[in-house]
Order: sequence, then structure tokens, then C-alpha cells
Amino acid sequence: MGKKRKHPSEKRKLSASEQKLKAAIQQLHANEKQLREEREKAQKYLDVAGTMMVVIDPDQKVTLINKRGCEILGYKEEEVLGRNWFNNFLPMRVRKDESAVFKQLMAGEIEPVEYEESLVLTRSGQERIIAWHNAVLTDEDGNIVDVLISGADITESERMKEALRESEEKYRKLTESSLTGIFINQDGKYVFVNHRFAKIHGFTPEESVGMEYMSLIHPEERKRVAEIVSKRLAGKDVARRYETRRLKKDGQAIWCEVMACCAEYMGKPAIMGNIVDITRRKQAEEQLKAANQQLEADAQQLEAANQQLRANEQQLKATNQQLQASEQQLKAANQQLQASEQQLKATNQQLRASEQQLKASNQQLRAGGQQLRATNQQLRANEQKLLDDQVQLKSLASELTLAEESERHRIATELHATISQSLVVSKLQLDTLRASVPSRDIARTLEEVCNLLDQTIQETKSLTFNLSSPILYELGFETAVSEWLTERIQKKH
Repeated sequence: MGKKRKHPSEKRKLSASEQKLKAAIQQLHANEKQLREEREKAQKYLDVAGTMMVVIDPDQKVTLINKRGCEILGYKEEEVLGRNWFNNFLPMRVRKDESAVFKQLMAGEIEPVEYEESLVLTRSGQERIIAWHNAVLTDEDGNIVDVLISGADITESERMKEALRESEEKYRKLTESSLTGIFINQDGKYVFVNHRFAKIHGFTPEESVGMEYMSLIHPEERKRVAEIVSKRLAGKDVARRYETRRLKKDGQAIWCEVMACCAEYMGKPAIMGNIVDITRRKQAEEQLKAANQQLEADAQQLEAANQQLRANEQQLKATNQQLQASEQQLKAANQQLQASEQQLKATNQQLRASEQQLKASNQQLRAGGQQLRATNQQLRANEQKLLDDQVQLKSLASELTLAEESERHRIATELHATISQSLVVSKLQLDTLRASVPSRDIARTLEEVCNLLDQTIQETKSLTFNLSSPILYELGFETAVSEWLTERIQKKH
């Protein structure tokens, strides 16, 4: 069988299809070339970037890393691509947590974190601190297909920050342990003070920071201090040490010695210095100055006293002359004294006459004493009469007591003879009745009544004894009362 010949129209269609296919293949090659060029161009852009850039797919594998990333990790690009990012390039202690967060991100359970700081593990085993910026890559349907992370190596800056913090801590401890007040003045305000500085001025450090520099300077010193500060900031030659008056929180003025110099603080010019409270020293200097002035005044007074002494010597000579004149006057006075002795003798004679009169008066006093003794005898007689009346009164009281006791004895006898005997007979009869009663309840009641009767009998005996004691009748009531009254009278009189 011969070959079937193709229709000319089919040949034309086939030829046109081949042409389209060739054109499509050429376009595909061109697109692939352009894609490679774009990829290489993008890779160059990534490689020249100063930050580390990594693309991680849903399987946690690295699909792209730039040159800076390889430099930080210490690997070649082909040694990183296709390897698990978390298992190979993160420290062991953070792999599990970082991997779990990545899985939650890919599952859409959490939102991506735009910025974070974390560790990476280099080929040499060194850990580096990376400041990451994260972004997710999605398809047309919004599904996450890759995660792009870019980060800067901040290890050295973090170390510098830590060193700076340690340095600041050491400086803080040094300043806080200083015995002088330390301050930093920047832009006319206190930006740093230590505790000693705040204590000198009566503030806390927190209150002091932010205050105007001149607010703690005495008003009379502000102009001079402002000139010193201005010249120092301008680089002019001024004294590093000077004394000035400052103000405390309560407005009290204090003297301080200030030592200051220019410095740089937070990148800006400032004045750093320390102060010492010299108020006591100033007060001591003032007291010493006053003492010197007083000493000079005393010296002047001493010179004046010497001059006065010399003048007194002159006066003493004049006084001696006056003394000699006085001796003459004394002789004349002795003569007058002798005349006075004569007058004294006459006076003694008059005193003797007065003594005779005094003796007569004493005789009159003796007569008055005899009359007084007679009066005392009359008083003793009256007192004896009073005692006799008291004895009679006591006798009447004794008779009254005897009558009362006799009545008490009669009542006690009746109580004993009638009531007590009746109670005893009643108790005996109840005891007999209780023994013959068959009912226990009645027997118990009778027993209680018997007990009450016993108690009544005892109380009756006590009452009888209290009303009339048998001892009185054994001795005899009259004899006992008589002895008692006699003893009481003897004790009293």
C-alpha cells in the first residue's frame, strides 16, 4: 500500500504550528534568560546589601542567602542552601522554641513579628546577635510560601552597650561613694548629681536633676559664677577651684568650694565638677578673724590700762600725802575717843540702876508663880471629881449590861429547854418513822427532813451559845464583868 499523501491545507496548518512552536520555544528561552538575568541581578543587589538576608521555605529549608549572610555564618552559599535553618544555624537552646514559632507562622496561627533580636550560630561555634526584620511571601491566593528575614549583626554594638552600661555602673558607684558632691551642668541645668551633692543642698538626686544651675547659687554670687561658667565653656583660662555661696532647699546659705572643668556628656559640651561644703571652715575663719580683732582690741585696752596705771601711780603719791594729813586727823580723833570713854562710864552707872529695877520685877513674877500653883491644885481637884463621876457612870453601865445579859440568858435557856428539845424529839420520831416506811421515795423525803432538822438543831445551839456563853455562868457573870471593868479603868487611868 502506498503512502497517504497529506492535503495541502493540512501541510500549511502543520507548518504554521511548527512556526508558532518555534516562536514559543524562542520566547521561553528568552524568558528563561531574562529570568536568570533578573535573578543574578537580584542576587547582586542582595550581595551588596549590608544586612544579612535569608529566605526560608515552609519545610524550614534555606532557599536563598546573600553574601553578607554567608560572611556572618562563615559558610559558602552552597553549604547553606537546602539545609534546615533552625537545626543548623541556631544555637541548640533556642532551636525548639524558634522552630515552633515558625510552624505557627506558616499555619497562620500567629501574625509575623516585624522586628526581633535573636541569636545565630556560626561555623566556628560562635553566637552572634542579629536584629531581624521579618516579612512573609504569599502566592496569588494569599497563602504563605516563604519567609524573608533580613538582619544586621549587632553583636559588637551590644557588647559596646554592655561595656558602656558596666562603665556607667562603675562610675555611678564611684560617684555615689564619693565624699564630695559631684554634678554635671549642661545647657544651664543639672543633668547629673550624686547623693552627696543632693544631701549638701537638702534635696534628693531626683529633685536636683533638671533644676536650673543658677537656682542653687546665692543671688549675690550669680553674676560672678555666670562669668566663670561662660569663660570656661568658651575655653578661656579661668580658675578650676573657687569658693562661693550656694543655697539649700530651705533657703539657707552655705559656703562651698567648687572644682570644675569642661567635659563632654551625651555628645554635648558640659561642665563637670565637684563641691565640698566648707561652711564650718568659713565659720571657723570668721571666728578666728573676730578673735584676732578682739585680741587687737584687748592689746589696745592693755595699753590704755598701762597708761591708766601710770596715772594711778601719780594719784598714789598724792594719796600718800593725804594719808599723812589723815594721821594728824587720827590723833585728834583719839582725843575725842577718850572723851567718849568718860561718857561710857556714866552710861554704865545708869545700867546698874536699871538692873536694880529688874530685880524688883523678878520678885513680882515669883508672887505670880505662887498664884499659878494654887490654880493648878484647884484643877487637879476638879479632875478627881470628874474621875469619880466616870466611875459612877461605869457602874450604871455595868448594871445595864448585867440586866441585858440576864435577859439574853433567859432567852437562851428557853431556846435550849423548849425548841431544841422539841426538835430532837421530832428528829427521833422521824428516824423511827423513816425506818418503818416501805416506800423509798417517802423514806428519802423523810431523810432530807431529818437532815434539815439536824441543821436546825445545830443552828439553834449556835444561837443559844451566841446569846449567852456558858463560860460566864461558870465563873459568875457579875465577877467576870467586874474584873473586865476594873481592867479597862486601870488601863485608861
